[in-house]
Amino acid sequence: MIIKTSKYLPLYILLSFVGSFSVEAATIKQKINGKIYNIPKLQQDLVIDGNIDEKAWQQALMIELTIETKPGENTKAPVKTTAYMFEDGESIYVAFKAYDHDISKIRAHYHDHDLIFDDDIVGFKVDTFNDSLHAYQFFINPLGVKHDSIEDTATGEDDISWNAIWDAASKITEDGFYVEFAVPLKILRFDDSKDEQIWGFDLLRFYPREDFHRISYHKVDRNISCNLCQNDKIKGLKDIKTGKDLTIVPFMTAAKNESRDKPLTDQWQSSSVDADFGADLRWGVTPDTTINATINPDFSQVESDVAQLDNNNTFSLFFPEKRQFFVEGADYYQSLINVVHTRNISDPDYGMKVTHSSNGNNYAAFFSNDTQTNYVLPGSLESNLVSLSTDSTNGVIRYRHDLENTSTFGAIMTIRKSDNYHNYVYGIDGSFRLSDTDVIRAQLLNSDTEDPDSTVTEFSLVNSDSSGTAADLHYKHQSRDWTIWGRYTRLDEGFRADLGFQPRVDYNRYIAGVRRFWFNNDSWWNTVSAGFDTRYSYDLNGDVIENWLTGTVEYLGIQQSQIEIEYTIGEESWAGTVYDTNEIEVSGKVTIVSGVVTKLNASYKDTIDYVNAKAGELFSISPSVTLNLGQHFQTEIQYTQQKM
Repeated sequence: MIIKTSKYLPLYILLSFVGSFSVEAATIKQKINGKIYNIPKLQQDLVIDGNIDEKAWQQALMIELTIETKPGENTKAPVKTTAYMFEDGESIYVAFKAYDHDISKIRAHYHDHDLIFDDDIVGFKVDTFNDSLHAYQFFINPLGVKHDSIEDTATGEDDISWNAIWDAASKITEDGFYVEFAVPLKILRFDDSKDEQIWGFDLLRFYPREDFHRISYHKVDRNISCNLCQNDKIKGLKDIKTGKDLTIVPFMTAAKNESRDKPLTDQWQSSSVDADFGADLRWGVTPDTTINATINPDFSQVESDVAQLDNNNTFSLFFPEKRQFFVEGADYYQSLINVVHTRNISDPDYGMKVTHSSNGNNYAAFFSNDTQTNYVLPGSLESNLVSLSTDSTNGVIRYRHDLENTSTFGAIMTIRKSDNYHNYVYGIDGSFRLSDTDVIRAQLLNSDTEDPDSTVTEFSLVNSDSSGTAADLHYKHQSRDWTIWGRYTRLDEGFRADLGFQPRVDYNRYIAGVRRFWFNNDSWWNTVSAGFDTRYSYDLNGDVIENWLTGTVEYLGIQQSQIEIEYTIGEESWAGTVYDTNEIEVSGKVTIVSGVVTKLNASYKDTIDYVNAKAGELFSISPSVTLNLGQHFQTEIQYTQQKM
């Protein structure tokens, strides 16, 4: 990689240091318990029905979940929970007896898959590579609705797009509810060259009443910011092999329209049925490698986007990706600077994706065409949308190496190419854990772009060729009582990430903040925090873009209530004039009774009327209520009003 100017040399040296660091990293304390459990191997026939009465469960590893880790800090759990585990060489079996003082208060509803975290749930995690970086998660509520996902320490996100075929059943009893899991080993990825496996694991129960209780079998040290690092281990699972699972999901959409020119006199005129076909494929080729492919993926497979108001907005709105092919494994491409946002690939005919993970080395790549080439033309104060009538080729290549202490070092390259147009982005990034509480993340990128003559003319670009560099450095300290963070970002005027979402360029930005936490048990409040953060941005000519300071107070308490108040003193530049942008914002949430959750967001802000280039005042309010009426009916009512 060519570093064009010396201003990025310290960041480049830091990234190189992160990539070479491995020996000292292993000395950082990460585990407070360090216990290893032997999981027995039993050959027993089971019926997964929620009745934990077979002989195998009497011989299984039994663990009591006696510790509440939230909101209590390693206090006695309010209810009794017993877990059981064993394996048979083909599957891993887990059962829970979740006792309750009053079963009428058990919260259980028929939700969509994965969306069960408002209910009573139990489940477990397995870190199959024992590296504290990724863990498979399996949960279920008392009515048998499932959740499966992958927890990623490096990104701090859960990938709920991962879906697998596994069996589970729940049963509400006189003293609580019982659950059985049967998870085939073939759906998991692990190093099957080992004679015996050692996996990280966790057993959990979430118990929502006046507070939302998190219950486990081991303590959690809040002065260690990595949760997976604190899990215990299971040992056993000898001579097991991963499977080569193959999943094919075909789909079809059909549409027919009727219209008439004169509603009162003309007859309806029908169009022919417009049918469309496609399919998604997922193949676990080896224990380490997965191939995904898609033909004609369609937005009609997924739910609609949440409505957003774009009035008085100078930058493009962000909409999340929802197509299964692009969503699955998207965490491989996440980084500080958003250079991969597959919603930009609006109408592909086909796509292929490969992921590989072994011995700390992670490779990912995807390739897709697009019959509509759309991209954002960024600026320092506003962005524009470009739409080309030509097909484009789109691709990403990603490599990430995982170190022993949840640090990572990687490289990425994105390609977008069409007739007389291309955008190439390439660079390196890293996440380095300095201690149990301190993490540094950094990224350095270059881009090379050619725009067609039509774009140069329409948007009055200086020329068709442009290039630029982007740098991002982020530090975070997270301990029990304090969170402290700082971030520096610089994007050159010529930097473009057309396959990502980067609507603003030509700026330097400094961000810093601090937050203090207070915790309390057995009271009307359990967590209170207060702090401030500041942001200062200016373009590369030295002109101020924005400058503000925000103070925040947040309360968490009974009825799973949450109230946050923010007050901002700031200013922003537009069309050569500096405007005040002071703001007060209040947001809150409370569970009135089981199944009824109310929310409110309201703000009042000194703002800018960008169209008319003058000062304005903006009032916004958005109340909502979520209703779970009985076990089968759910709805959400939301109202939003903005007035300037």
